Amino acid sequence: AAGNTGWPGHGENRAEMVALQFARNLQLDDSLLLNGQGNICEASSSNVFMISNEIIYTPALTEGPVAGTKRRQLLNLLPSHGFQVRETQITPARLLEMDEVFLSGAIRGIIPVKSIDDRSFDTRITEGLVRLLNAFPDEKIR
Repeated sequence: AAGNTGWPGHGENRAEMVALQFARNLQLDDSLLLNGQGNICEASSSNVFMISNEIIYTPALTEGPVAGTKRRQLLNLLPSHGFQVRETQITPARLLEMDEVFLSGAIRGIIPVKSIDDRSFDTRITEGLVRLLNAFPDEKIR
């Protein structure tokens, strides 16, 4: 599970490897990348999702994240199981207001983010999403 996450710097366009090295240098599990407008784009090796008031948010593809297969699977699977999902712009300040944050990737699956800087996050809904994804491992990725 991702313990602590941070971001390299507001508005800096960093490659994933530099972002991961940034995280490792600070003894973090991962880091978040910002796009040229200073909005959340993705993590160094994963897509990022956030939950607020039981609505799941993720950066829209226009924000620059990789259109990963696990991201696509979640976007297809979650609405059919009663979740509202919104692709949108997310500022770092808005991210810190979220109830939960999780990362997703084809290899690592769903990883709850426990904290970003000094902000701790709940993992209750995220843990349920892990169980849901495990119950539907062969759900088609469209």
